[in-house]
Amino acid sequence: MAMARAARSSGDQAGARDWLTLAVDADPDWVLARVELADVLLAGDGGTSAAAAALRLLEGPARNPEGNPRLYRLLGQARARLRDGSGAVAAWARSLELSDDLDLRLLRAVLLRDQAGRGGESIAELERVRAARPNDRAARSLLAEAYEAVGRRADAEAELVWLASAPPPSAAALRRLSRFYERGNDRSRAAEAERAAQAVEKPSRRMRPLKPGA
Repeated sequence: MAMARAARSSGDQAGARDWLTLAVDADPDWVLARVELADVLLAGDGGTSAAAAALRLLEGPARNPEGNPRLYRLLGQARARLRDGSGAVAAWARSLELSDDLDLRLLRAVLLRDQAGRGGESIAELERVRAARPNDRAARSLLAEAYEAVGRRADAEAELVWLASAPPPSAAALRRLSRFYERGNDRSRAAEAERAAQAVEKPSRRMRPLKPGA
């Protein structure tokens, strides 16, 4: 294991993979070696074949005696890459039970959003991220979309107004708010948000350079 970690830290991914393969072959029940090898495979550019190999490694152990959340995080990553969304969110749920990870909650929320009937679960994950990181633009942007999708327009508006008001000024966020108002047939506020977006985009007035000797 030490040789594999040394190889990986030096950027020798192929060497790390070879050392870890030897470790797994020598002790197929060594969960940590399987997890490390799966991590190397998923970090590379092997595509679905690497993801399938990682999946076999991670599903191989009959149990995870250390309760290692990393195993389930990588298992979810492999399943997501193989387009098994429901399997991915299940694995990530187990990882989060063992160790909270707000970035993983964001990933899980995105996959839940794309699964029929699971919008509420996606919102719950995003709200947990917002509670812990109230200035997280990604979480609040996803929340705005999720709220509108389930008809919670007032909640969606609150998120969009926050995004449009948070510094630095963003014409894109203001235009997104304007489009939201348009979808609700609120033309007055849509126009107001559009004017604000144009004001942000308007180039600042440049001062004339001073003449020599002035």
